[in-house]
Amino acid sequence: QLAARYPEEEVRAILRSVFQERMGWDAAQLVVKRFESMSESELLKVYLPLKRLVAGEPLQYVLGEVHFHGLRLQVDKRVLIPRPETEEMVDRIVRSGIVPSRIADIGTGSGCIALALKNSFPRADVVATDSDQGALVVAMTNGKRTGIQVQWELGDALNDGFPQGSFDLIVSNPPFFSDLTVSPDPVRRLGRHTATLSPGDLLEAVGRLLAP
Repeated sequence: QLAARYPEEEVRAILRSVFQERMGWDAAQLVVKRFESMSESELLKVYLPLKRLVAGEPLQYVLGEVHFHGLRLQVDKRVLIPRPETEEMVDRIVRSGIVPSRIADIGTGSGCIALALKNSFPRADVVATDSDQGALVVAMTNGKRTGIQVQWELGDALNDGFPQGSFDLIVSNPPFFSDLTVSPDPVRRLGRHTATLSPGDLLEAVGRLLAP
């Protein structure tokens, strides 16, 4: 049934991930044990995640975590799944040669950007904000599980909730869609609608962030 949703190679990668996370099997063990019988408890460990995947739920939500810039972070329906281009943005900042002393992450979501930048610039003070309490709880949980110290703040940075003080690096990477009705299914059905911006919203957001 997964083959109806994903290409063959992606199905194999998904199965490897599920069996590794739920059973502790690596790729070699999966090959060796594929013809062995499994107990009922073992079957349930992999059946329930696979059932959710067949229903269209993203792998990261099913497993409850994602790997981002060397960090293992929790994700669930309270936050959007970090995108490859978000990790690329962090890479570019780290490779740019700048050494920021104070960083603001606006709309932090899972906290992936703030935590990755703090991990890369340990001497920097990092402040991360989000207007959604649920998202901020996820970000704070990720801060605790990684042991990385970030200042978390609840507030809408685009409506008088911008963190206090001056910053030499301000980052924000919210996703946007021209029409939410044609956005990818997992985002439309499962992700945070409040985290998505239309092109007009995005331009307004950038203008507010850059305003003196």
